[in-house]
Amino acid sequence: MFLVVIIYCQHLEISSYQITQLKADANNTQLFTKRGKKIVSGYSLEIFNDLCDEESFVRVNRSNLVMVSFIQNSSFEQNKACVNLKNGDLLELP
Repeated sequence: MFLVVIIYCQHLEISSYQITQLKADANNTQLFTKRGKKIVSGYSLEIFNDLCDEESFVRVNRSNLVMVSFIQNSSFEQNKACVNLKNGDLLELP
């Protein structure tokens, strides 16, 4: 599946398999790729949530949509359930 992202009136076509994480940033969304590139889109995270394949991506909380294969493990840290990502990020579950 390919996503078309509009950035400053330009269209960028990117394979959903290249995206590791999508993060809400106000009314924008930050897309992070396997190569470490960050792309900012004017679309909300909710739009991407509707577009992404439910088997490949999971909404771990209100602010993050993550590729399932990018999740390293889950843990219980400081009395809170979390997921650990392969890049070292720790995301708290609601």
